[in-house]
Amino acid sequence: MFGYRSKKGYQTTNPSKVNQDSIVISTKLKEETSSHYFGVCDGHGSDGHHVSGFLKDNISQLLK
Repeated sequence: MFGYRSKKGYQTTNPSKVNQDSIVISTKLKEETSSHYFGVCDGHGSDGHHVSGFLKDNISQLLK
């Protein structure tokens, strides 16, 4: 069992800023039961949530 927590950064100039973090939990990497990948993709800038989301969706396949 795995868990995580993420909290958006505080920005006084943009209080409606979205949380740009994306979490990756990939178990059985390369079909090996003892090989796992855990990651936090931290977005930066106005499109950071798109970048971190892309990494979350694709990084496990790239590592395999």
